[in-house]
Amino acid sequence: MKGKLTIILLFIFYFHTSYSQVIENANNPWIISFGLSAVEDSGTKLGQPFEFKQNYHFTNPFLFSVEKRFWENYGLQIAANFNTFKEGKLVNAMTLEEEIDFFALDLFFKYYVTNRFVDKYRSPYEGYLLLGAGRSSYDGEFSENVNFGIGLTLFITRDIRFFAQAMAKFDLVESEIGSNYFQYDFGLIIRIPKRPNGRSIFGF
Repeated sequence: MKGKLTIILLFIFYFHTSYSQVIENANNPWIISFGLSAVEDSGTKLGQPFEFKQNYHFTNPFLFSVEKRFWENYGLQIAANFNTFKEGKLVNAMTLEEEIDFFALDLFFKYYVTNRFVDKYRSPYEGYLLLGAGRSSYDGEFSENVNFGIGLTLFITRDIRFFAQAMAKFDLVESEIGSNYFQYDFGLIIRIPKRPNGRSIFGF
Protein backbone atom coordinates (compact mmCIF):
# COMPACT_ATOMS: atom_id res chain seq x y z
CA MET A 1 0.00 0.00 0.00
CA LYS A 2 2.80 2.40 0.93
CA GLY A 3 4.55 1.52 -2.32
CA LYS A 4 1.45 2.35 -4.39
CA LEU A 5 0.96 5.60 -2.48
CA THR A 6 4.58 6.55 -3.10
CA ILE A 7 4.21 5.86 -6.82
CA ILE A 8 1.01 7.94 -6.99
CA LEU A 9 2.65 10.84 -5.15
CA LEU A 10 5.71 10.68 -7.42
CA PHE A 11 3.43 10.66 -10.49
CA ILE A 12 1.49 13.69 -9.22
CA PHE A 13 4.74 15.54 -8.49
CA TYR A 14 6.15 14.68 -11.93
CA PHE A 15 2.93 15.73 -13.70
CA HIS A 16 2.76 19.00 -11.77
CA THR A 17 6.41 19.81 -12.48
CA SER A 18 6.12 18.94 -16.18
CA TYR A 19 2.85 20.86 -16.59
CA SER A 20 4.27 23.90 -14.81
CA GLN A 21 7.28 23.84 -17.15
CA VAL A 22 5.00 23.63 -20.22
CA ILE A 23 2.92 26.55 -18.95
CA GLU A 24 6.06 28.60 -18.23
CA ASN A 25 7.46 27.92 -21.70
CA ALA A 26 4.11 28.66 -23.36
CA ASN A 27 3.66 31.96 -21.54
CA ASN A 28 7.21 33.23 -22.09
CA PRO A 29 7.86 32.56 -25.79
CA TRP A 30 9.85 34.33 -28.44
CA ILE A 31 7.49 36.34 -30.66
CA ILE A 32 7.92 37.55 -34.24
CA SER A 33 5.70 40.39 -35.49
CA PHE A 34 5.21 41.84 -38.94
CA GLY A 35 2.73 44.25 -40.41
CA LEU A 36 2.10 47.81 -41.57
CA SER A 37 2.36 51.22 -39.94
CA ALA A 38 1.19 54.77 -40.49
CA VAL A 39 3.13 57.81 -39.27
CA GLU A 40 1.46 61.12 -38.36
CA ASP A 41 4.25 63.73 -38.32
CA SER A 42 2.31 66.77 -39.50
CA GLY A 43 3.14 68.98 -36.52
CA THR A 44 -0.54 69.84 -35.99
CA LYS A 45 -0.62 68.10 -32.56
CA LEU A 46 -3.69 66.08 -33.54
CA GLY A 47 -5.47 69.28 -34.54
CA GLN A 48 -6.43 67.58 -37.82
CA PRO A 49 -6.84 63.91 -36.84
CA PHE A 50 -8.87 62.93 -39.90
CA GLU A 51 -6.79 64.62 -42.60
CA PHE A 52 -5.45 61.24 -43.71
CA LYS A 53 -4.42 62.25 -47.20
CA GLN A 54 -2.29 65.20 -46.10
CA ASN A 55 -1.06 64.28 -42.60
CA TYR A 56 -0.54 60.51 -42.57
CA HIS A 57 2.39 58.75 -44.20
CA PHE A 58 1.52 55.28 -45.47
CA THR A 59 3.66 54.60 -48.52
CA ASN A 60 5.63 51.34 -48.71
CA PRO A 61 5.08 50.78 -44.98
CA PHE A 62 6.51 47.71 -43.31
CA LEU A 63 7.40 46.77 -39.75
CA PHE A 64 9.16 43.80 -38.24
CA SER A 65 9.94 43.01 -34.62
CA VAL A 66 11.26 40.32 -32.29
CA GLU A 67 10.05 40.06 -28.70
CA LYS A 68 10.89 37.87 -25.72
CA ARG A 69 8.23 37.43 -23.06
CA PHE A 70 9.34 36.97 -19.45
CA TRP A 71 7.64 36.57 -16.07
CA GLU A 72 4.43 35.93 -18.08
CA ASN A 73 3.23 39.56 -18.00
CA TYR A 74 6.24 41.38 -19.48
CA GLY A 75 8.12 41.57 -22.75
CA LEU A 76 11.23 43.10 -24.30
CA GLN A 77 10.93 43.98 -27.99
CA ILE A 78 13.11 45.41 -30.73
CA ALA A 79 11.25 46.78 -33.76
CA ALA A 80 12.16 48.16 -37.19
CA ASN A 81 9.74 50.33 -39.15
CA PHE A 82 10.05 51.48 -42.78
CA ASN A 83 7.98 54.12 -44.55
CA THR A 84 8.12 56.82 -47.20
CA PHE A 85 7.06 60.45 -46.75
CA LYS A 86 5.65 61.56 -50.07
CA GLU A 87 6.09 64.97 -51.66
CA GLY A 88 3.22 67.35 -50.88
CA LYS A 89 2.43 65.91 -47.43
CA LEU A 90 2.89 67.76 -44.14
CA VAL A 91 5.92 67.23 -41.90
CA ASN A 92 6.45 69.61 -38.97
CA ALA A 93 3.70 71.87 -40.35
CA MET A 94 5.66 72.26 -43.60
CA THR A 95 4.77 70.82 -47.00
CA LEU A 96 7.40 68.42 -48.28
CA GLU A 97 9.03 69.48 -51.51
CA GLU A 98 10.59 66.07 -52.12
CA GLU A 99 10.13 62.47 -51.03
CA ILE A 100 11.82 61.24 -47.83
CA ASP A 101 12.75 57.69 -46.89
CA PHE A 102 11.86 57.05 -43.25
CA PHE A 103 13.25 54.38 -40.94
CA ALA A 104 12.83 53.87 -37.19
CA LEU A 105 14.54 51.40 -34.85
CA ASP A 106 13.10 51.09 -31.33
CA LEU A 107 13.55 49.08 -28.14
CA PHE A 108 10.45 48.60 -25.99
CA PHE A 109 9.55 47.32 -22.55
CA LYS A 110 5.99 45.92 -22.63
CA TYR A 111 3.65 45.35 -19.72
CA TYR A 112 0.63 43.13 -20.45
CA VAL A 113 -1.58 44.92 -17.99
CA THR A 114 -4.86 43.13 -18.71
CA ASN A 115 -3.39 39.89 -17.38
CA ARG A 116 -3.75 41.42 -13.93
CA PHE A 117 -7.52 41.66 -14.31
CA VAL A 118 -8.66 38.79 -16.55
CA ASP A 119 -7.96 35.07 -16.75
CA LYS A 120 -4.89 35.02 -19.01
CA TYR A 121 -5.53 31.38 -19.95
CA ARG A 122 -9.08 31.99 -21.20
CA SER A 123 -9.19 35.61 -22.33
CA PRO A 124 -9.25 36.08 -26.16
CA TYR A 125 -7.18 39.27 -25.93
CA GLU A 126 -4.23 40.91 -24.18
CA GLY A 127 -3.84 44.64 -23.65
CA TYR A 128 -0.42 46.13 -23.01
CA LEU A 129 1.51 49.32 -22.33
CA LEU A 130 4.70 50.33 -24.14
CA LEU A 131 7.71 52.28 -22.91
CA GLY A 132 10.91 52.61 -24.87
CA ALA A 133 13.47 54.58 -26.81
CA GLY A 134 14.63 54.63 -30.40
CA ARG A 135 16.19 56.37 -33.34
CA SER A 136 14.43 57.71 -36.42
CA SER A 137 16.07 58.38 -39.77
CA TYR A 138 14.85 60.89 -42.36
CA ASP A 139 16.91 60.33 -45.51
CA GLY A 140 19.91 59.62 -43.27
CA GLU A 141 19.35 62.49 -40.84
CA PHE A 142 18.84 60.99 -37.37
CA SER A 143 16.91 61.96 -34.27
CA GLU A 144 16.57 60.15 -30.95
CA ASN A 145 13.22 59.74 -29.23
CA VAL A 146 11.44 58.26 -26.23
CA ASN A 147 8.22 56.36 -26.84
CA PHE A 148 4.97 55.70 -24.98
CA GLY A 149 2.05 53.68 -26.23
CA ILE A 150 -0.77 51.19 -25.83
CA GLY A 151 -1.63 48.05 -27.75
CA LEU A 152 -3.97 45.10 -28.05
CA THR A 153 -3.60 41.54 -29.31
CA LEU A 154 -6.55 39.39 -30.42
CA PHE A 155 -6.23 35.63 -30.55
CA ILE A 156 -6.63 33.85 -33.91
CA THR A 157 -4.98 30.66 -32.67
CA ARG A 158 -2.81 30.04 -29.63
CA ASP A 159 0.35 30.96 -31.54
CA ILE A 160 -1.00 33.38 -34.19
CA ARG A 161 -2.60 36.65 -33.16
CA PHE A 162 -3.60 40.02 -34.58
CA PHE A 163 -2.16 43.16 -32.97
CA ALA A 164 -2.80 46.89 -33.16
CA GLN A 165 -0.95 49.61 -31.26
CA ALA A 166 -0.55 53.38 -31.09
CA MET A 167 2.54 55.25 -29.95
CA ALA A 168 3.61 58.80 -29.26
CA LYS A 169 7.30 59.44 -29.96
CA PHE A 170 8.98 62.48 -28.43
CA ASP A 171 12.14 63.89 -30.00
CA LEU A 172 15.12 64.29 -27.63
CA VAL A 173 17.30 66.45 -29.86
CA GLU A 174 16.41 69.33 -32.13
CA SER A 175 16.86 68.74 -35.83
CA GLU A 176 15.55 70.38 -38.97
CA ILE A 177 13.21 67.52 -39.76
CA GLY A 178 13.11 65.24 -36.70
CA SER A 179 10.15 65.91 -34.45
CA ASN A 180 7.52 64.47 -32.15
CA TYR A 181 5.19 62.16 -34.05
CA PHE A 182 2.54 59.47 -33.73
CA GLN A 183 2.89 55.96 -35.09
CA TYR A 184 0.07 53.45 -35.59
CA ASP A 185 0.94 49.79 -36.20
CA PHE A 186 -1.10 46.70 -37.00
CA GLY A 187 -0.35 43.19 -38.19
CA LEU A 188 0.21 39.62 -37.06
CA ILE A 189 2.32 38.10 -34.32
CA ILE A 190 3.62 34.54 -34.32
CA ARG A 191 4.58 32.93 -31.04
CA ILE A 192 7.53 30.54 -31.46
CA PRO A 193 6.78 27.34 -29.52
CA LYS A 194 9.44 25.49 -27.57
CA ARG A 195 10.94 22.34 -29.06
CA PRO A 196 10.84 19.05 -27.12
CA ASN A 197 14.26 19.81 -25.60
CA GLY A 198 12.84 23.01 -24.08
CA ARG A 199 14.73 25.30 -26.43
CA SER A 200 13.30 27.68 -29.02
CA ILE A 201 14.41 27.83 -32.65
CA PHE A 202 16.87 30.51 -31.50
CA GLY A 203 18.70 27.93 -29.40
CA PHE A 204 17.56 28.98 -25.92
